[in-house]
Amino acid sequence: MIGKWVPSWVLSVWYIMLLCRYFHNCSAFTLPMKEQSYFGTMVFLLDGNVVLNVGQPPRPYFLDVDTGSDLTWLQCDIPGAKNLPAPHHPYKPNNNLVNRNDPICASIQGTTPTDQCDYEIEYADHCSSYGVLVRDALQVKYTNGTSIAPPLVFGCGYDQKVSQSGRPPPYTDGIIGLGNGKSSILSQMRFNPECSRSLFKWARRRFSNPWK
Repeated sequence: MIGKWVPSWVLSVWYIMLLCRYFHNCSAFTLPMKEQSYFGTMVFLLDGNVVLNVGQPPRPYFLDVDTGSDLTWLQCDIPGAKNLPAPHHPYKPNNNLVNRNDPICASIQGTTPTDQCDYEIEYADHCSSYGVLVRDALQVKYTNGTSIAPPLVFGCGYDQKVSQSGRPPPYTDGIIGLGNGKSSILSQMRFNPECSRSLFKWARRRFSNPWK
């Protein structure tokens, strides 16, 4: 039987592996909307994409899944933005830009000549997004009815370009990156004290009685 105490770093690694396993092939299937976690989730599947609840109060955004990149980004509501058709109104930042001196900014490629942390990302099909990093609450719901909303960093894209191949872009509000880099939501959750405490409390209860 598994003991009542498990090192937090073991739980963190297990947590990342569990989420990656669930989302590794989710874009290849059409599934009904349901929770995809035994203990809690910030992401829900919807027709092969995911729903991410962002902000206070939380607002839903539909995201395409990319396991090969780290950064998660939403289309941004700022003057002059070049956004694509999407199911929801673009995300509106509220004085929550990430400063270029923030440690997470160093993990984003490219130079940042201003005080804000800009990003530029291009995918294999030559779609791209340009924008700025922001920090906002991403809601995590647990099966016992409680929830937390840790502040996590993601991109606010103001210039999206589609592939020149003629393939239509996905009808979503952005992309969720499930890579292992420092800027990924999974990595941020692993090192977020609020998420770690909640996961550790759940694991102690679950491992002490795995049949509940």
